[in-house]
Amino acid sequence: MADEAQLQLADSERPILVDEQIEELQKITDYEIKEWPIGVLVEKFTNGREKDESEIFIPDYP
Repeated sequence: MADEAQLQLADSERPILVDEQIEELQKITDYEIKEWPIGVLVEKFTNGREKDESEIFIPDYP
């Protein structure tokens, strides 16, 4: 029934409805980008690797 109601909307009302739906469903995403020297990355991967406690984990793939 909701689809039928949306089909009956005037063409000028559809963009407004779509914008409202986007605003309701959007999520705020926060992230940081960092660049690390390769030596730091290798150290984070190798330290603690024997005990599976390294900071960077790469899973085994079959």
